[in-house]
Amino acid sequence: MEAQGLKRSEVPSRNGVAERELRSLDRRLSQALLRCDTKALSDLIADDYTFTNPLGDVANKSLLMTGIDSALVLYSVDTKNVKVCVYGDTASVSGNATVVGQYNKQAINGQYRYSDVYMKRDGRWQVVATQAVCVERR
Repeated sequence: MEAQGLKRSEVPSRNGVAERELRSLDRRLSQALLRCDTKALSDLIADDYTFTNPLGDVANKSLLMTGIDSALVLYSVDTKNVKVCVYGDTASVSGNATVVGQYNKQAINGQYRYSDVYMKRDGRWQVVATQAVCVERR
């Protein structure tokens, strides 16, 4: 069977469309963090969000946004090896991030492994949880 001139194997699957959308959101999230763009971050991050940082501390959206607004300075964020897995209206996005910056005037330069959990609510994807692990400090 063909759809709009494409063979069935060439028609993007529903998960393929979602995967591309989530990869785009992952890039937008990284750029918003780099720019400390709290408006974009507020849209991308769910109200019931939790963040587990490399030290094991847990923050909700409000605490995260306060820290981004007042204590975070990023000079670069480079993500690689991003993997997306879609499970209906839930998805995981994980990858490696090279970060150069400061938090509370302390260097946070290094390699991190991150995992984000996204949920699709009211037709849009939002991050509901993030965990970051330090792989190598520089």
